[in-house]
Order: sequence, then structure tokens, then C-alpha cells
Amino acid sequence: RSLAEVKLIKLMQEDIQRRTTAIEQARTKTDRLAPEQEEEYDQLSREQSQLADLIFNLSQPSEDDPENNPELLPDVSRELERDGELEKDGELLPLDLDLEDK
Repeated sequence: RSLAEVKLIKLMQEDIQRRTTAIEQARTKTDRLAPEQEEEYDQLSREQSQLADLIFNLSQPSEDDPENNPELLPDVSRELERDGELEKDGELLPLDLDLEDK
């Protein structure tokens, strides 16, 4: 996943944590919450649940990942064959894997 997605999730979680802490501090001072604070607390619970679902979904491998489905990988042999690099006189040519000289 992208770094931007991870940073956004972290910021969202920090915001939920900050707001939850503020409500808990208010509850500690008065031993109860005002109706609007109760509603905010319920909203935070919903947001935390949505964030957990988002994190779970992002942690799942994508279905179109070629590593999970080899049929989605490009057929390199066809490309090499087309370019005349795979066969010479009907025989397979060795692949040059020496990348230092290139």
C-alpha cells in the first residue's frame, strides 16, 4: 500500500483517539456526559468501526495482483520470440542475465 494511505489512516486514528480522550476527561470531571457528548461518543464509536473496516480491507491482497494469479503475468517468451531474441534456427538462446554491463 502507499505511504500516503498509511499516513492518512494514522492521522484518522490519532484524531479519534484525541477526541475520545477529551470526552473521557469530561466524564471524569463530572461523572457523566452531556447529551451532545454522548452523541459525540457514539459518533466516535462508529468512526472507529469504519476505520477498522478500512484497515482490514486495505490489508487484504488485491484480487488482480499478478503474484496471486500467474495468468495475469505477461508472457515474456512471446515478446522475446517476436523480437527474435528467444530462438535462432529453432533453438532456444540462453538469456543474458548479466545486468552489470548494461
